[in-house]
Amino acid sequence: EQAAVLASIPEGITTVEQKFNLDIETIPYAYGRPAKVFEFYSFFEWFRHFLILPGIAQYGDRFCDKVLSNLVAPEDKIRASDGRFYREFKDMTGGLFVTDRGEEGQWFFLLYGDFFNIEGKGARKQSSTGIMAITCLNLPPQIHNNIAYTYIPGIIQGHHEPVSTSAQHQHYLAPMVDQFQIGYSRG
Repeated sequence: EQAAVLASIPEGITTVEQKFNLDIETIPYAYGRPAKVFEFYSFFEWFRHFLILPGIAQYGDRFCDKVLSNLVAPEDKIRASDGRFYREFKDMTGGLFVTDRGEEGQWFFLLYGDFFNIEGKGARKQSSTGIMAITCLNLPPQIHNNIAYTYIPGIIQGHHEPVSTSAQHQHYLAPMVDQFQIGYSRG
């Protein structure tokens, strides 16, 4: 049993990157005169890997079909597709994003961010490292939080967590938002 556990430990960062679908090149990103460069993983590269996974395109279509099958949001919300947002969100031309999709897949994502002390809870030094993660809401609930289907744009290196009320984190979000804007406007 111990041998199996030891064998499962990655030997290098490349193994870890492949396991978490991060085996894509990073894009160095800097704003102003930063102390550190933010290593950003391209959404487009990740999405290309994501779409070729078995069943993903079908999940996306099924999600949109569920929304289209009932253009009025159900009173009782059981799954993500029951939300009113999906029935009201507009595309670039002013039509409904889901209804006027043609042959294209329409994808919805949820952004999550958290900071943690990499030294552990009992450590004297406080060093806060952050992670951003984006999950696809088109996937069934039992798998949409699975790390295998999660896009991680980058890790925000400490020492301190950016103050969100001062928008100190905006430059970390900028390259991701830029790519989402391109994807939204061009399809």
